[in-house]
Parts: sequence; C-alpha cells; structure tokens
Amino acid sequence: MTFTISLWAQASVKPAQHSSRGPLIHIERQVVDVGLVKQGKEIRAEFQMKNSGVQDLLISELQPSCGCILVSFDRILKPGESGAIKVSIDHRRLNGVFEKEVGFVSNDPSHPKVKLTVKGKFEPTVSVKPSPFVHIDVVSKGESQKRTLILASADPKFTPELAETNEPFVRASLASSESAHTLLIEIAPDAPLGVINSSVIVRTGLEAEPELEIPVSAFVVPKTVERPRRSLRK
Repeated sequence: MTFTISLWAQASVKPAQHSSRGPLIHIERQVVDVGLVKQGKEIRAEFQMKNSGVQDLLISELQPSCGCILVSFDRILKPGESGAIKVSIDHRRLNGVFEKEVGFVSNDPSHPKVKLTVKGKFEPTVSVKPSPFVHIDVVSKGESQKRTLILASADPKFTPELAETNEPFVRASLASSESAHTLLIEIAPDAPLGVINSSVIVRTGLEAEPELEIPVSAFVVPKTVERPRRSLRK
C-alpha cells in the first residue's frame, strides 16, 4: 500500500513582496505531518512549488538528513511553471515518532536555502527494541561484537523464525520463550576490514509483514598491538 500526502509545501516561503527580474520560489508549506503510519504503508510526501518569477528557477544540492530518505524533484521550473519535490522514507529504521528533513538550494536570491520536513509516528507490526537496526561504530579485527534485540508483537500469530543473514561473518541466533523473543546479532572475528552493511532476515508468520529485515552496519579496523612498557633504570 502507498501512503501519500500531496500538498503545497510551507507558509513562510512565498514570493518576495517586491519587483524582481529573477526567479521567485513559492512554497505554501515546508512541514508535512503524515500522522500515524502503520506497517505495510509507504511513507511519502509531495511538496508542490511554483516559480512566480520571470527567469528559470533552479533547484540543486538536495541534502536529506539521513540515508533512509529518497528524493525526486524537478530541477528547473520555467517562469509560471509548477513542480514538485517528492520524498519517500524507508521505515526500516523508524520506530515511534520521527522527523526527517530535506534541505535544498535555489537560485532565488530571497530564498537561497529551503528546508522541508516530514514528520509522523510509525507503528510497526513487530516492534524491535532498543532500536530496529544494529550499528556498531568500531570493531577490532579478530574480535567479535554482539548486540541483543527484543522482538514483540500484539498479534498472537507472531511466530518468529530466523531466515538468513546476508554475510557469513554477520551471525544471528533467535531464542523464544513465552515472555520474549530475543535476537542475538554478532559481528564475527573473521569479518573483513572496512565498512559492513548487511542485514538479518526474520520470518514473522504475519500476513501484514511476512519478513522483518534488520539492517546491520559496522566498521572493522585493524587491531592495535600494545607494546610493553620499558622500565626506567635508575
């Protein structure tokens, strides 16, 4: 299913109240509240804009606040033309209340920089705590790092089973009891040097969300060897 909000973007970005021979950007709203978004719906917002000036309006240098945001937009608007900036958000890294931003640069001298915001509350079918992803800043080569996640759902049909991991050095195990489902994720000692971007797939047994994908990222660095301190002779 697709969850789309289409509206004129922020009240504060309106054509300047003076004559101009250049482009003039007109955006009615810069903040879109999508409200409560449940699992199975895409999070999308569309910000409509218009060039009320007499020269081409150029949009460039889009800067999403995180990697979970995808943006498509009209780069050039002729005088009098309307266009849109379309934002979609990957909900895999969302849990509860969220607020995501997209900044961009225009050649309108009165509004050279503009910020758009999409906010709301995401309600997953399966909650993952403390976060719906695993990120480990630094892992020393030859050592392991582990993180524990708790999976839960109000749906009685929730019967999680570990499906797969994308990399052999990202290992996972799932332990279930009457009170909790515990997922243990490990970056193994044989993980290669550099950035790791992987995921763990869990089958849920639920129609609304048959598979749960948990992103896993880490940075593996060479292990430092401490040299023995030399004693100072008197």
